[in-house]
Amino acid sequence: MKKLLNSLICLIGILGIAVVIIEIISRFYFSEQYNISNTARQKPDELIQQYITRTRAVIPTNTEDEYVVFFGDSFTYGDTLPLSESYPKVFERCLQRKGSKLKVINVAVQGSSFLDHFQVANRFLNVELANTNIKKVILGVTDNDQYIEHWGYHPYDTCQDLYPYSNTRFLHHHLFSAYYLDYLLNVSNRHVKDKNVESRAKLCLKRNIDNFKSLIKEKNLPLQMTFLIDAMKDYNNTGVLGVEYVERSKDFAKKFDLDFIVINEAFKNLSSDRDVYAIDNYHFNASTNAIIGEYLCEHIKI
Repeated sequence: MKKLLNSLICLIGILGIAVVIIEIISRFYFSEQYNISNTARQKPDELIQQYITRTRAVIPTNTEDEYVVFFGDSFTYGDTLPLSESYPKVFERCLQRKGSKLKVINVAVQGSSFLDHFQVANRFLNVELANTNIKKVILGVTDNDQYIEHWGYHPYDTCQDLYPYSNTRFLHHHLFSAYYLDYLLNVSNRHVKDKNVESRAKLCLKRNIDNFKSLIKEKNLPLQMTFLIDAMKDYNNTGVLGVEYVERSKDFAKKFDLDFIVINEAFKNLSSDRDVYAIDNYHFNASTNAIIGEYLCEHIKI
């Protein structure tokens, strides 16, 4: 009996040592592998300030002028282009050719999605643009909002209650190896396949869409959303081709009760060999931005 007891104690000791070794290895290996030390939750104000400094918005000082405000991601921002060649500024020039005195403020942020749009709009409409005479808000939406692995503003920052294990401080004061798998699934996974994770992410997305719509309604501002659909590019990496992309966009709009202008129509008469992309071969070039701006000018009523 004594021999059995000693063997049991030895086994427990060995298991304890094994857990400690696994714990140490997992802390060092996975923290470095997934850059976990840099993905701790940040305070909302800190995150918003980062986005504010990344916009090219020129805050007006004249409170008598009337403005159209554009929110969106890098396509609306005009990535790789001067601000003057982004489609919101093309939209502005088109309006002014027609005799309008409206001006445009482009508050788009590169890499953003609906998780960001609400946060950025909430800050700008209540602070920087609080005294600005806004006649309309236009939101440009692209694939960032349909593929959760592309989100810029991660759901564990905007929906912290849905991600209890995503706080690095929490992890470092508990048995890390007991939580890192859940953490990696819910936070660092770029290509989500787990249904529970996807469901949680979509719940977070819906919450932010509802918050954005409520904010605009509260401010009594006319809202127009547009799908910047790139149906000419072959999205094999996401399993979506041109026509399927359009249909997926429509499904997205229907699911979240969103009213969009699908500007894909602006591209339907372009020749297949026309160069539509900028030097990064992803964002639209100046001539394509011009087509988008003119198309919106013709189809959006101010």
